[in-house]
Amino acid sequence: MIKEFEDNGYESGINLGGLSYDFRRNPNADFSRNLRKIVKMYYEVNKRKCTLIAYKYGGLMTLHSIASNKKYYETYVENIILISVPFGGQYSSIYEMETDAVLDSNIPSLLIYNGKKVLRDWESTLFSYLNHKHPEMNNVIYQKDTSSYTYVEFMKSLHPDIIEIIENNNLKYDKIFEYMSNNNQIKLACVTGKSTTFSTPGSVSVSSQVFSYNRIDGDGLTDIK
Repeated sequence: MIKEFEDNGYESGINLGGLSYDFRRNPNADFSRNLRKIVKMYYEVNKRKCTLIAYKYGGLMTLHSIASNKKYYETYVENIILISVPFGGQYSSIYEMETDAVLDSNIPSLLIYNGKKVLRDWESTLFSYLNHKHPEMNNVIYQKDTSSYTYVEFMKSLHPDIIEIIENNNLKYDKIFEYMSNNNQIKLACVTGKSTTFSTPGSVSVSSQVFSYNRIDGDGLTDIK
């Protein structure tokens, strides 16, 4: 929606004249349409479900799209991983979407890492949701050679990077993305956000729009191409 405004001459803090937008159309519609396309394309090419990794506002957009098309994403998506999504709403959104139930605030099978001031002034969340179910803490979800890793061990392996991000107040997510992309448990399909400099087979990198004025980067508004 903002992109359409800008194409029609809108400049932040300067003018709001001559603009038109059909507010009957959901502002997320373009993002959702393109996300569904790439998810299905990945399935058709690779003959397997994909993992979605969404970053920042792209996570909110992805959640909206999933909630609106539950059966579609159940068909084509294996895993959903949200990184630094603001407001923390994905916890209840995904749970209620999958169970059609009111959220129980005390679910021991989920791990959530919070980091204050990671995303501007908002508290942000790293949340891993695997295989459309709530794994038990000691479930083995990843095996390599003779070693087996439980859900807790898998998530703890990400924790040092989260601590580093919080302590240094520096948005360095490349290590996390790289770890996930090299892990056989995760089949990477799409990454949204600025830290998408690595390349991995079967992945599609979507770069963030960067605006000159003071607002959060419009990751969720970036078309998937």
